[in-house]
Amino acid sequence: MTVDETINLGSSKQDAGQLAEAEALYRQALEVRPDSPEAIYNLGTILDRTGRWREAIDAFRRAAKLRPIMAEAHWNLGVSLLRQGDFAAAWREYQWRWQVPKLGLKRVACRQPEWRGEDLSGRRILLYGEQGLGDTIHFARYVPLVARRGARILLGCQRGLVRLLQRLEGVEMCLPQPGPAPGEFDFHCTLPTLPAVFGTTLATIPAAPAYLAADAGAAAAWAVRMPSDGLRRIGLVWAGRPGHPDDANRSLPLTRLAPLAAATNVRWYSLQKGDAAAQARSAPMELVDWTAELNDFAHTAALVANMDLVICVDTSVAHLAAALGKPVWMLAPFVPDWRWMLERSDSPWYPTMRLFRQPARGEWSEPISRMAEALRAS
Repeated sequence: MTVDETINLGSSKQDAGQLAEAEALYRQALEVRPDSPEAIYNLGTILDRTGRWREAIDAFRRAAKLRPIMAEAHWNLGVSLLRQGDFAAAWREYQWRWQVPKLGLKRVACRQPEWRGEDLSGRRILLYGEQGLGDTIHFARYVPLVARRGARILLGCQRGLVRLLQRLEGVEMCLPQPGPAPGEFDFHCTLPTLPAVFGTTLATIPAAPAYLAADAGAAAAWAVRMPSDGLRRIGLVWAGRPGHPDDANRSLPLTRLAPLAAATNVRWYSLQKGDAAAQARSAPMELVDWTAELNDFAHTAALVANMDLVICVDTSVAHLAAALGKPVWMLAPFVPDWRWMLERSDSPWYPTMRLFRQPARGEWSEPISRMAEALRAS
């Protein structure tokens, strides 16, 4: 086989989840062509998925140096640096995401310039999401910071977030996406670009205990339906969106959470939407399920506001509950999303979050067992 054929075969093995075989093929290609950016980059993705974080960073950095226009190498380098907490170097590399086709990111088509920190006094700025629901909630923490620069804010977000995010400080109007850009504004900026504009470091993360709020009336309406029996109210989410590229590593069947059912003095509430919600009918614990009434994130926020704790996998409700300032226990996969970082049980982004990490890929028993013990002890 040629070097290119070896790399292609390695990619096929990697897509099939045969990581050891793929790594061997990439290393074989590098023996013949040591400066192959493709082989180095692909090897970096294997190193990243198998927890060899520093080696992965070195590989991505080397591939980007050998081929400066390789957007995937720059973007993966940025994500890896963010996971390590090296924000100063990461944000520049993270901007390469716009040139990675598989991410499918789209800017709003408009004539106005992108905001890069200019004076906003008396001006209107369009801020909008570009990624998933959880990402929009996560980066929405920056909206009040922009407002305090004197700006009037038009906020674009997914339709299910409109009623929730329109309550943010400084938001003049919240607009559902996708949709045309409004005509009258002076600057635009995507929400995930704001950390770079503000020069966010690990020490300067805007981590208010709660930066979102549920509607008090809606929260009270849920409260009157709940028994006043003194039991802890714990919300549960066990699966994310199936179409997410990493969903197989973050979601799990509800039956895997059976050890949690041994906890006493608990009333469980389902917060699970989507196809996985049907699993609530055969839950290993008695589960109150009102999710058919949750039509958007404002409804969900009002229900979450009544919880004493939310237990979840890495999905949008984790961000929602933590942004509301509720205690959150999250099951984190071995290769975590960058914002959960590495080797820590807390999150610098969310002060009320506690992380229960997989010790190895696919190993959920150990963190679930630790979570069950923590519940018994609490």
